[in-house]
Amino acid sequence: PGAFLSDLAGSLNNLGNRLSEAGRREEALAPTQEAVTIRRRLAEASPGAFLSDLAGSLNNLGIRLSEAGRREEALAAFEYAWVGLDPGAQAELQTTRARWCAESDDHDGQVADLRAAIGLATDEADPGRGARARRAVRAAIGELRAATGTIGGLPEWATVEITDKLMSLLNQAVAAPTWAETAELLRGEQGAPLLAPDARPARRALAALLADQPPVVAVLGLLDTIDAHGIDTVLDDLCDSEHHAQLIQGWLATPTWTASRRYLVDHPDLVADPRTPQILDASDDPTARQHAAIIRLLVTGVPRDDVYDIVLDPNDATEALGTALGTANPQRTRLVLAAAPQLLADPVTAAFAAMTLAALDGQPDQARETAGFLAEHLTDTGRLADGAQRLRQTAQRAPEHALVLHDLADTLSTPIPTPTEPAEPSKTAPDRHHPAPGG
Repeated sequence: PGAFLSDLAGSLNNLGNRLSEAGRREEALAPTQEAVTIRRRLAEASPGAFLSDLAGSLNNLGIRLSEAGRREEALAAFEYAWVGLDPGAQAELQTTRARWCAESDDHDGQVADLRAAIGLATDEADPGRGARARRAVRAAIGELRAATGTIGGLPEWATVEITDKLMSLLNQAVAAPTWAETAELLRGEQGAPLLAPDARPARRALAALLADQPPVVAVLGLLDTIDAHGIDTVLDDLCDSEHHAQLIQGWLATPTWTASRRYLVDHPDLVADPRTPQILDASDDPTARQHAAIIRLLVTGVPRDDVYDIVLDPNDATEALGTALGTANPQRTRLVLAAAPQLLADPVTAAFAAMTLAALDGQPDQARETAGFLAEHLTDTGRLADGAQRLRQTAQRAPEHALVLHDLADTLSTPIPTPTEPAEPSKTAPDRHHPAPGG
């Protein structure tokens, strides 16, 4: 039934309208009230989808009740409908009642509702709902001012003039496919009105009215930054950042590791720029984080050929991991694991690395637990011995963790024996009728 409630409410609303048009106003009330009840429930669950429908039904109910001489009930119906909704939704419904008041020549009620709607729209914490509510309030205030003249004490976003020319220029800046093209517009004569001092009030109003549109918010924020720091400084930095991001995307898009290596040869600034690993590390894409590790290994002085050998050759990767662990270098260890994630596909290698890193990070209990697990379950005594030897080497390079590392090595050197089943006692009873030897 829930899937069709909206259709049912629409039909009830239309039925109320038809009955009213036929002069059967009393009969029109029941379906209109039912439409409000259903749409109130729907709007509470999804205001973005159903709030405008609720507003329409409330307006109709207000008219029906007012025609029946029940004005106080009409006012109360609006209040009952918005109680419990978010401030933004309440603001929109209060705006609807303001329009209803205007239709019944209740100027004072209209103004009071609009002022209340302004407060609610301001209180809305959600940017999207707040922006939608402010747009609704601004439109209603525009209608009021056109009908009755200026009213005082209103916020800037509700009243400041926003010219078509300014909106057109803002839309052009938003629609530009790159920041470089946006910069070209702003640097030219055509875009100058966006940066004119007398445009700032309108820009502030637009920031409040269009807070649910991220591209618009980004351009308005850019204009504010230009006001604060100067157009050339801001746009030069913006275009440089965009170019840098494009270089990163070009590197990530290389089809082979050979092409990836060549790309870095052709773009050495990508390695030297500290923004590169920061941007890559911030990504949720495992490939991007692998590339961040490549950059960080290069920055720490690992030759380019050696880095790509780690990426491409499992033996080189294993050797690099062993060297990093043996030299008690947790940073290098993590970079090697990130640059060659295939190492972690081997559960034993992953466990050895995790155990050593835990010891070097000051987490001895976790390290001992992993060592015990390996000693109990790993049957390859050669790998256990190699691991114990590497732990002792690491202890020489990290004396502050030597006690724990030697404990781990001892655990690996003394594998826990697998319990064996005890031999069953003989089930053959002694032959009591056979004399014992010598008997």
